Amino acid sequence: KCESMIRKPCIKDPECVWHISKKSCSQRTSSNGMIIESKSDITTMTTPATKSAPSASPICNERKWHPKTVNDRTCSNSLHYPPLWNVYPDQYLFQSFKQCCKKFYNGTCKQEDVCVDK
Repeated sequence: KCESMIRKPCIKDPECVWHISKKSCSQRTSSNGMIIESKSDITTMTTPATKSAPSASPICNERKWHPKTVNDRTCSNSLHYPPLWNVYPDQYLFQSFKQCCKKFYNGTCKQEDVCVDK
């Protein structure tokens, strides 16, 4: 599936990874629960995206905050974001909701905390 994709769809698909030097797409490989690209062309390393129910755990406290969408004006700590953002974490991933909101939405935005039980 991934091998036939061009760059943009490849980057958006959580099961695929884009290799910059090869200009090709391939299936992600998993090792110890972490998603890692080939060692010769490593560009990102992230935990797998999940749509499971929110849970309060120590791991949740380590999650980074990021914009959800341009139109939604929401910062989230979900694991669902483009893998490319791991390459530029200073631009897209933040320690706090307030930092994310200030950077992307001039300080006015909604908060989506997936770690808090609803």
